[in-house]
Amino acid sequence: MKPVAFEYCRPDTLAEAVQLLQTFGAEASLLSGGMSLGAMLNMRLVRPTALIDLKRVQGLDTIEYHTQAVRTGATLRQADALNDAKLMASLPLLALALPWVGHYQTRNRGTLGGSVAHADPSSEIPLVLLTLGGEVELQSARGVRRVAAQDFFLDILTTARAPDELISASCLHNAATDLVRSRNVTAISRSLLVLRKYSCQQMAH
Repeated sequence: MKPVAFEYCRPDTLAEAVQLLQTFGAEASLLSGGMSLGAMLNMRLVRPTALIDLKRVQGLDTIEYHTQAVRTGATLRQADALNDAKLMASLPLLALALPWVGHYQTRNRGTLGGSVAHADPSSEIPLVLLTLGGEVELQSARGVRRVAAQDFFLDILTTARAPDELISASCLHNAATDLVRSRNVTAISRSLLVLRKYSCQQMAH
């Protein structure tokens, strides 16, 4: 199958992207990496009036280091995150999880924010965000709001993002870094697998 006809929008700035969302609202789909959305468009599981491509929006792929948190921009590619030694050292749990995200070809296109927005309960990146007590940063014409990860993920493929909002960043708290480093790596990996298995079982019911 092929997608329904839609208006393709490619903003260069965050202000332009927010304005487009204000115009189209719930009728718009946001494209970051497109690894999940592309298939959903082809199968017509989503039928947007407009597709807003965020890949050229300046400043959405940055990494900022703060005292107790790391802010990762929504369009930061998974491969770039995995190859960033400072980021992986700051967030060892993310370093453990990223190699299990898809495979190297999808990681070259997939983004951290796209994975969070898709809200697949079997996905590694939302799991890390939840485990580290992270927050999701949402941008709209109304301003910026931050939502705790535990409040952001509402259900399977369902989040607290409003129709006029886009994810601008994720904030992962690194206060748990020493705890993660003090644990056995194998034990952490097994815990991740158990949580993923539980999520898949919940989806099956």
